[in-house]
Amino acid sequence: MKKVIVLARILFNFANMNVNDLLQFALGIKAKIAIDPDIHIDAPTQLLLTNEIAAVQGIVTTRETNASGDLTKAEQILVTNLIITLVTIAHNVQDGANKIAAGVTASAEVIIVRIGFKLIVIGAKAGRTFEVVKASSLTAALRKKALARGTIYHWRWSSDQLIWHRVKDTQGSAVTITALPGGKDCYFQEAETLPLGPNPIVQALGGEPAWGDTIHETIPS
Repeated sequence: MKKVIVLARILFNFANMNVNDLLQFALGIKAKIAIDPDIHIDAPTQLLLTNEIAAVQGIVTTRETNASGDLTKAEQILVTNLIITLVTIAHNVQDGANKIAAGVTASAEVIIVRIGFKLIVIGAKAGRTFEVVKASSLTAALRKKALARGTIYHWRWSSDQLIWHRVKDTQGSAVTITALPGGKDCYFQEAETLPLGPNPIVQALGGEPAWGDTIHETIPS
């Protein structure tokens, strides 16, 4: 009988952070990787992280007196650079923790959480409020625990947790997404617009919904 090897994986939830949240998260990661006894991030990467944190700190400081709306293009580049460096560190932490744990997922998870990253929900288990019901060729069937009548359900997927793709909203709490990349890991998130009486409540200038936890599945070719 073949044994499936399960690895601890990190949740990349940057889409749910504002600039200040991102800055505080990065500061926490910076402090932990500098002293962690198991995970070693090379000095150039740590210096790059320090410099990019300083750049984003400048954005936060500026906006304390200038509370403008969207980030400028230059500011967005600085924020994106910080996110990319954090993703690089996250992959190093994930790989290092799994290597040290040698297949003992719980041990790898302890290291990952100690450094400050969150863990992804792998696959789905009975009773979860959001799950991958089935994955077949280029396809994933998703299901969310049904909420009040009139709720609109929003869905999106990603292959790297940096670029997310919205799919059509539904009035039902289940959806099947086709034409996904086969043979690759895919990540899924779900959100809802709740009703007032029989109708959903929407804002005139509504932005992205509050996306929930990320779930993960490998999509067959």
